Amino acid sequence: MIRVAIVDDDQSFCGFMERCVEEYAAGTGTAVETEVFLSGEDFFAHKQAHDDFDMVMLDIELSGMNGIEVGENLRRSNRDRQTQILYVSAKENYALDLFRNRPFDFIIKPVSKERVFRALREYINEYYTVSNFFEYTLDRKKHSISASQILYLQSNRKKLIVVTTTGSMEIYDKLDDVLQTETGRNLLRIHRCYAVNPEHIAQFSFDEIVMDNGERLSISRSLRQSVRERLLLTAHSRMLERSADQ
Repeated sequence: MIRVAIVDDDQSFCGFMERCVEEYAAGTGTAVETEVFLSGEDFFAHKQAHDDFDMVMLDIELSGMNGIEVGENLRRSNRDRQTQILYVSAKENYALDLFRNRPFDFIIKPVSKERVFRALREYINEYYTVSNFFEYTLDRKKHSISASQILYLQSNRKKLIVVTTTGSMEIYDKLDDVLQTETGRNLLRIHRCYAVNPEHIAQFSFDEIVMDNGERLSISRSLRQSVRERLLLTAHSRMLERSADQ
C-alpha cells in the first residue's frame, strides 16, 4: 500500500487532490491510503506518532511552517526511509530552494487531474514496486517500510522481530511465510531463526555474518555451504556491474 500525505492550507484544494489520488488508485487497482493536513505543524504532529508516508504532496506557500521548511525537517528526520516529495505551488521561482529537499516532482497551480495522474504514474514506475516495500500489520493497522531498511528478520516463537536501520519492532508473522513474499525472496536465510538482507552484510566468514550495524549472527551448520555460495555469487555480480560502469 502507498501512503500519501496531502499538506495544503486550502481545504478545497486538498479535497481535489485527494479525489485525484483516489480516482487514479481505483482506475489502476493500486492500493493507496491518503491523509490530509492543513498545516505543516499538523503533519509533523501526526508523523511523530505514526509511520512515515511514502509520498507527501506538499504546498510551498503554507501559513506558519512553509513547504520548504517542512521538506527540510522531513529530510532531517527521515534519512533512511526516502519519502518522496511532490511540491505544489502557484509560483515557479523555487527551483534552487527546493533542490536540497530532493523533490521527485514539482507541479504549478492550477493543477489538472491529468497532471496528478502523471505524477503518480511516474512515482510508481520509479520508486514503488512490491519488492521495494515490506508490508506488515501492527496494532491492527497496515504499515510499510522500505525493504532496503531491513537488516535482518529473527523468528521468535509466534512473533517476528524486524531489525531495521532505525531500530526494531515485533510483529505477529512467521519467517517462513515472509520468505515466500517478494520482499522475502531478496533475503538470505542463514539459520532456522534468521534471514538477513545481503545489502547490509559488512563481513562474512564460514560460520558467521557481521551486519553493518556491528551485530554478529551465526550461520547454521546445514546452511553454511549454500550461504557462502550465494554471497560469493552476489559479490561477483557486483564486481561485474562496477566493471561495466567504468
